[in-house]
Amino acid sequence: EARAPPSRAEELLAGAAKAEAETFPEASSWPEALAALCSAAGCPAPSCSDPRAVSSASLRAALGWLLRTGLQQAAGMEEPRTRLLRGGALVVGGLAQEAEHAAQIQDLLEGYFAEQQQKGSNTSQMTEMNGFIDAALFGGLARHLGAEHPKFSAIRLRLVRRLQKPTTSPAAQSAIADALVPLLEADPSAVEELSRGFLEGLRAPQEPVRRAAALGVAAAVRAAGGAGALKRLGVMDFVRDAVAAEGKSASAQRQGGCLCLEALAARLGRTFEPYAHATMPLLLASCSDSAKEVRTAGQAAAETVIAQVSGNGLKLMVNPLLDGLEDKRWRTQLSAIELLQPIVAQLVAAAPKRLAAVLPRAVPALCEAAAGARADVRAAARGVLEQVGAAVSHPDVAKLTPSLIRALAEPNDATLGKALESLLGAVYTTSLTGAACALICPVVQRALMRGDASARQKAAGFARTLASIAEGSEEDTAPYLAALRAPLEALLADPTPSVREAAARAVGVLAGAAPGGAQGADLADGLLERLDGARDESELEGAAQGLAAAVTSVSDERREELLAELLSPPAPPTARLGRLTALAHLP
Repeated sequence: EARAPPSRAEELLAGAAKAEAETFPEASSWPEALAALCSAAGCPAPSCSDPRAVSSASLRAALGWLLRTGLQQAAGMEEPRTRLLRGGALVVGGLAQEAEHAAQIQDLLEGYFAEQQQKGSNTSQMTEMNGFIDAALFGGLARHLGAEHPKFSAIRLRLVRRLQKPTTSPAAQSAIADALVPLLEADPSAVEELSRGFLEGLRAPQEPVRRAAALGVAAAVRAAGGAGALKRLGVMDFVRDAVAAEGKSASAQRQGGCLCLEALAARLGRTFEPYAHATMPLLLASCSDSAKEVRTAGQAAAETVIAQVSGNGLKLMVNPLLDGLEDKRWRTQLSAIELLQPIVAQLVAAAPKRLAAVLPRAVPALCEAAAGARADVRAAARGVLEQVGAAVSHPDVAKLTPSLIRALAEPNDATLGKALESLLGAVYTTSLTGAACALICPVVQRALMRGDASARQKAAGFARTLASIAEGSEEDTAPYLAALRAPLEALLADPTPSVREAAARAVGVLAGAAPGGAQGADLADGLLERLDGARDESELEGAAQGLAAAVTSVSDERREELLAELLSPPAPPTARLGRLTALAHLP
């Protein structure tokens, strides 16, 4: 039978009720909330702070209006709904201390839901609202009744069932899971059994049920004491197995594991950090899964985990992602870069020292990805390189970052040449930082190894400048200077004399710039061996020039040792020419 359209009077009443719901005040105590609800219901508001003085009629009118009018009108409006539910929860919490009121509140709630059941199908907004009512009002009632009350377990079971209903919205599921925490804390004996049920629910065929299970697991862990209960309840082992489940038919299980990791990270916050590092390989695999729903859940979980981790924890999470960049599958590479983006952003903003610690490995890996075959991987890698560029605070290098990044992302003779020219043309007024070296040294290294003769000579010339201006920032720059050593030594045998000469000068300065002189000593020893075993004139000349430059750069004590070695008869007599050549190059 068709329902008659509302009359003008009904429309006016509905409009007034909606306005009342929208303007419901923010209450801070149960008497204030009760007065506001009674006023909205059109009945006298009790002016007392003693629960025993509140009449059954006032309570019935207040909650009756809240359930049947106020919340109905606020369906779909978050702020009014939140104020109304908070007011109702305050009233329930304040009056449930009296047994008579507690029984009446339960009767009013059960009566409301019986009416809802008789109505049959509800709109999605009202179904969601009923979930919020269960969480705020039934959950609040059970919390005040206590675990010894005969109705406590029944209300907790009601919330669990509502949580697991496929029709319960994600927002309502979240509210119900939060409401379950104090109920489980009040009855620790129920935690283990419920957590096992929730863990099994991660494998359910319906996504809303898996999401509910994930929130339920997080609620159980919180009730059991927080992150310390993860091992005792067997949560991480179960989730690890779920995320690692293989096969197309196990995609729901993998998604359930990701949903659980997201819920745990969100609910446990910073206390989840000890587990964050171990979860990153699992999440990386999920982000590159063949099933879209798993990829989406993995990305959301990874972002939530990253958001909860400290600067030191973020630094530890970088290496598993860089391992992912070495994977041959493009989707894994792309996922690794996409997960690096928020980590680098946070390190740039809050922990630049920790960022500097990961850049020696990260930047070369990103350079390889930026020069890869797939456009989306190249674009993502270039984006992270630009984030690193934004972290360069060195005033003389910051303005050069566009040309440096272009040389890294688009490596060819033209881009390398322009980047080297900009580096050689700049005036460096302060010592270099780690972030600056992270962009500069890969460009120089690439030019040393792959550039034409002109590029190799310019790169070797700048390497000498770089070693000089690194003084005072050895802690930050040492890894980068060490990476230049091998290609510079290789250029000592270059067929072009000008390249050999530039490389020799750079090697000399590099030997003197090494922290504590240790690396300089190793360099000189290696050059001496190379000089004695030179196989052709180019190699002999380059080694001699490099050794002479190193001798002039090391400490006085080490210089005397090297000169004594040069002047002593060489083991192979054929090495005499090399030693004499080195002596000839000394100033």
